[in-house]
Amino acid sequence: MPSCVMRYCSNYTSKTSKSQGITYHSFPTNELRCIRWVDIVRKQRNEEFWQPTKSSKICSINFKVEDKYLSGKGYTLLKKSALPVLELPRAQSIPGSPNSLTEEKLFIFIYLFIICFIVCYH
Repeated sequence: MPSCVMRYCSNYTSKTSKSQGITYHSFPTNELRCIRWVDIVRKQRNEEFWQPTKSSKICSINFKVEDKYLSGKGYTLLKKSALPVLELPRAQSIPGSPNSLTEEKLFIFIYLFIICFIVCYH
């Protein structure tokens, strides 16, 4: 069960499905592009000597939207120039999972914080 190699990303193939929009991408076969990806992962993981294996994958959440496109068969593919994003919010995970903070949850949190502040300090 491959998992995303990026630090703080908890996505792995048996936890996600294509219907959730999460896809997994192998490291490029082009040597220069692969070196750039490895360098980004090393910096992001803070592991100077990290090396990918044949099964190492990076999930689609770790790429910019503009670096992705749909194939004619509906598969999410990466542009040749795509690079993993170095920094993501630490809670980044599957959309709709308990880790992802939706606008509704954020609104409720702020609302409750304000109510608590008013009740406790007035």
